Amino acid sequence: MLNVLFLDSGNTSHSLIAESVLRASSRGRFQAYSAACLSTGIVSSGVLAFLRERDLPVEGLRSKGLRELTGPEAPSFAFVITLSSLAAA
Repeated sequence: MLNVLFLDSGNTSHSLIAESVLRASSRGRFQAYSAACLSTGIVSSGVLAFLRERDLPVEGLRSKGLRELTGPEAPSFAFVITLSSLAAA
């Protein structure tokens, strides 16, 4: 299984949606993660409802900073996909 990180500036909507979509569609080939360069700790209103309406997984989704996914205990990522110019910098 390959680990994929969706990196955004705030981890409030787009990266969470990408994480959920990959979880639902990867058929066990990928483990999806999302994080932010500047995490607010807040999920945009309506994102979880949007995902639930489409029967996409929401369990465990929350806004988190990149620091949570770094360090010796962190997973190794095969792919890091940036979703904003700030995240790419």
